[in-house]
Amino acid sequence: MLAGCEIGYDPRVEVNPKAPVLEITNFTDNPVFFYAIAKEVADTTQLANPCDEFDPNLSPNTTLDFPYQNITGYTEETVSVFFLWTNCKGQNDSDTYPLY
Repeated sequence: MLAGCEIGYDPRVEVNPKAPVLEITNFTDNPVFFYAIAKEVADTTQLANPCDEFDPNLSPNTTLDFPYQNITGYTEETVSVFFLWTNCKGQNDSDTYPLY
């Protein structure tokens, strides 16, 4: 077994698009920072490192409804969102989700 690994440890933040909101659930025991940006905008944007000045916006073991209007670059024509999250302690992930 590798040092620092825990068997069965599955840190994750789950995103479920449920128009007109993203339902975001933090299943980890740590606060995380997340960022949601319209896919077409994300393709041309250089994102800052959220760990340079870590400011979590999702508490541990909570769910929140994040309105589509709060997605960076969102318009009525937006069809997908690039979503990333991190706790700046080595747990992070990103993915693209269809909004509809």
